[in-house]
Amino acid sequence: MSASRWRLWPRHLGSQLAAVVMLGVLAAHGLALLVTWHRTEVLNPISQSQVVERMVVAYRVASSSSVGDDFHTMLWTVGTEDARFWIEDVDSRPLQPMSEQELRIAQSVATYLPEVPFDQIAVHLTDSGETRESSREGWRLVDLNIAMPLPNGQWLYSYQQPLAGYQWLQLLRFSLPVSTLPILALVLLFIYWVVRPLKTLARAAERVSRGERLDMLAVEGAQETRDLAVAFNTMQTTLMDYVQGRTQMLAAISHDIRTPITSLRLRVEMLPEGRSRDAMIRTLEDMQRMVEQTLRFARGDAVEENTEDLDLRVLLDGLVDDARRRLLGESVGPGRSRETSSIRLDAPETAPYRGRPLALQRALQNLLDNALRFGRQVSLQLRQQASASGQSGWLVTVDDDGPGIPAELMDKVFEPFFQVDAARSQGAGGVGLGLSIARSAVQGHGGVLSLHERDGGGLRARVWLPT
Repeated sequence: MSASRWRLWPRHLGSQLAAVVMLGVLAAHGLALLVTWHRTEVLNPISQSQVVERMVVAYRVASSSSVGDDFHTMLWTVGTEDARFWIEDVDSRPLQPMSEQELRIAQSVATYLPEVPFDQIAVHLTDSGETRESSREGWRLVDLNIAMPLPNGQWLYSYQQPLAGYQWLQLLRFSLPVSTLPILALVLLFIYWVVRPLKTLARAAERVSRGERLDMLAVEGAQETRDLAVAFNTMQTTLMDYVQGRTQMLAAISHDIRTPITSLRLRVEMLPEGRSRDAMIRTLEDMQRMVEQTLRFARGDAVEENTEDLDLRVLLDGLVDDARRRLLGESVGPGRSRETSSIRLDAPETAPYRGRPLALQRALQNLLDNALRFGRQVSLQLRQQASASGQSGWLVTVDDDGPGIPAELMDKVFEPFFQVDAARSQGAGGVGLGLSIARSAVQGHGGVLSLHERDGGGLRARVWLPT
C-alpha cells in the first residue's frame, strides 16, 4: 500500500491504539445498526408494552363500570395526548389479516385479558411512510388501532400513536458518547502506562548511541516492556564492559610499543652525526606519531567523555580563533601562510547542543586543518537543518578552494591510513587518520559526515548533528 493511503493514519503508537479502539466502537455500532435495520420492528418494544398496558386498563375501566356511568368521561381520563379510547355498539374491526407484529400485540393483550377471546382482538398497525414527525426530538410515531369486545356486547376501540421502531440516528446521539468516552479514557490511561516506558527506552537508546553512559532503566510496565528494559540494561552493561576492556588493553599496548621506540631513539642518538643518523631519527619520529594517532583512533576517547550541554557557536569560534592565531605565527601547511590563507565563519548567535565537546572539537579541528592545509580560502557555516526523516539538527559545512578529491575517492578517504595522491597529501603530514577520527566522533553523536565537490572547485565537508 502506498504511503499516500496512510497519510491520515497516525504515526505514534498511542494514537494508533486509540484510533483502533475508536474504529472498533464505531464498527460495533454500525454492525448493530445493520442488524437492527434488517430485523427492525414497526413498533418500539417499550412503546408496545405501554400500548398493551393502556389497553388493559381501559378494558378494566369499561368492563367494571355500571350502566349509569359516563363511559366517555372515564375513558377520556384513561387516555392521553397520543391515546384515545371509545366504545361503540357495532363491530367495525378491519377485515384484513393481521401481520406478525400485530398478532404479537394481540397475544400480549390476550395474555393480560384471558377472558377476551384471542380471535376477537383486532390490531391494525400503520407504518407506510406516512407517519408524522413528533415534536419529541424527531421521533417518528405510528398509528395503532385496537378493537376488542366488552362483556356487555359493546366494542372497545383505541387509537394510539406509540413510538416507531428503534431509530438509531436518535439513539446514537446518546449511546455513542456514553459508550465511547469511558472507553477512550481507559484507553488513554492504558496508552500512558504502555507507551511511557517505551519512550524512556527510545530516549535512552538514542543517548547510548551517542556514547553516553546511563543508569540502569527502571523495569516496569507490561511483561514485554519489562523484558525489553532488562535486555537493554544487559546490552548496555556488555557494551560498556567491552569498551572498558578494550581501552585497558590498548593502554597496555601503548606502553609496550612506546618502550622499544624510545629505546631505539636513545641508541640512534648515540650514533655519530650524519645523514644516516638524521634519517633514522625522522623514521622513528614518524613511527612515534603513527603509533600515537593509531592508538588515539582505536582507543575511542570520545566514548569515555561525558556528555554535556554546549554551544556549537562558541566551539567554532574557538577553533577559528586558534586557527587564525596559527596563521599569523606559522605555516599551517606547505605554501600556506598568513598572506595566502583566510577563514570566514557564518553562524547564529547561539547554537545549543548536547554532546561531548572534546570529541566534536577534535572532529571539526581535523576538518578545519585539512581545509587550511590544502586551500587558501576557508569558509565555515552553521545552521539548523532537518534530516530527510524530519529530525531536527545542526549542519556544519567546511568549504575550501583547494584541489578537491576525485569523486570515486570521496568515501574511500574515510578508511584508516588511506591517503590521496600527491596532489592532496604530499608533504601534508599525518598518517591518514584525520578523516577517520572525525567521522568516528560525528557518528558517535548519531550524526553524519560526508564530503562533496564544490561548484566553484574545492571540497565541502558536511557535518550533520541531530538534536
